[in-house]
Amino acid sequence: MKTDKKEIVRVGSYDKASQVCPVRLALPSLLLCAFLCLFPAQWASARKFRSTDVTDLVLTYQMKHGEQMEVVKVGSLGMLLLKAILRADASDSDARNLRTALKKLHGVYIVDYSDLEQKVKDKFNHSLVKALSRSELIMEVKSDDGDRMEIYGVVSKNGRTVKDVFLLSREDGVLLGFTGTLDMESLSTIVNSDAPSVIIDSSDTLDI
Repeated sequence: MKTDKKEIVRVGSYDKASQVCPVRLALPSLLLCAFLCLFPAQWASARKFRSTDVTDLVLTYQMKHGEQMEVVKVGSLGMLLLKAILRADASDSDARNLRTALKKLHGVYIVDYSDLEQKVKDKFNHSLVKALSRSELIMEVKSDDGDRMEIYGVVSKNGRTVKDVFLLSREDGVLLGFTGTLDMESLSTIVNSDAPSVIIDSSDTLDI
């Protein structure tokens, strides 16, 4: 997954109005109010995203296609090593920005499924997108060679921070998950840096 010279081709919008039930005003207000009061829990749960939905899906496929998938969970020690690698690889200004952004991350979840048979890979991509679509598609980034990277996450109500961030490259067969809460500026710094590529290339080293 190449990350140089990215072009943002789509930016998601966190619009509270988009979550309003599409009921026409012709419906009596009293009936609508009663509906909302009777079913708030079901309404919310239908739209709630849990990162375990993704990790459980990965585990299911890993059990069936383990030899064709590589899954790495980077903990606290691996994060220290990752920060050192990125600082050494970046220019002074980039290093400062990355250092600030990475301080807010507690771990990284790396899934390389590029070796899956195309039919299985397509099915896995479909299932991944279905699970991730319960969160917010924040943006899509397109590289010079045409590869796309989709960035998903759970955006706060004020739109300033995002958690449960996942970066998905369907063509390359790579999924990155970040543990921690990021502000939008830090997320942009990570996405627009070489961090995703370095994380993937260093996955074996970071698995400590």
